Amino acid sequence: MSDFPKMASSRIISKFLSPALGFWLRSQVEKLDSLHFEIQGEDRQILSGYIPIVYLLSEAAIYRGLNLGKIEVLSQNIRINIGQILRGKPLRLLEPIQVTGKVQIGQNDLQNSLDSPIFSNALNDLLLLLLESSGIENFKDVFNEAELVWQKIILEDQKFQLEGKWMRKNHEEAHLLALSSLMQLTSPTILRLSSVEFEGPYQIDLNELTIDLGENVELSSLVLSHEELTAQGKAIIQN
Repeated sequence: MSDFPKMASSRIISKFLSPALGFWLRSQVEKLDSLHFEIQGEDRQILSGYIPIVYLLSEAAIYRGLNLGKIEVLSQNIRINIGQILRGKPLRLLEPIQVTGKVQIGQNDLQNSLDSPIFSNALNDLLLLLLESSGIENFKDVFNEAELVWQKIILEDQKFQLEGKWMRKNHEEAHLLALSSLMQLTSPTILRLSSVEFEGPYQIDLNELTIDLGENVELSSLVLSHEELTAQGKAIIQN
């Protein structure tokens, strides 16, 4: 992905922009083992607040409790607050940016992310969608009366397994929670779960479910293999 034409070097990049971008990137994460990035642009472009190209490669980043594994992304046409940066202020994006790239997340990374509110809430939303799609009466009340604790995730070829506990909020009753499914990308914005199996306090009679990823994500591939998830595509990043 890093094989793109080199543009003229810029003193603005080396003196001001690279340190500001490095500081901003590290400020967005809780932990980062390695970070490499390249900025391409000419002084006249940078001084107008426009960056033509940024290439980024990072490993072992942790963002809000999410262990992100290896990330390689390319972003173009970025607008930043260059005037403030030149006065020593932090870098800030002036408008959303589109990134294209690849993410590789190991099973251990996902396991360590189960306590992350972002990841656990996504899994809770998945279970809520399963309850709704299965025709469970008062599914929101059923869901709201529970406390879910996700404890284990296992990746196989195009399949995932989740294990945890479903507890009443008074903790007087607890059920084992198990969910497994095949997962395939059927379009850039649609995931399909099939051969769904569920064990818990409610019967979910559902063999297949489609999930809309939303307007800010377009995936070209999503592969689950033994102990690793790999995704490639585009995403919109807000400031």
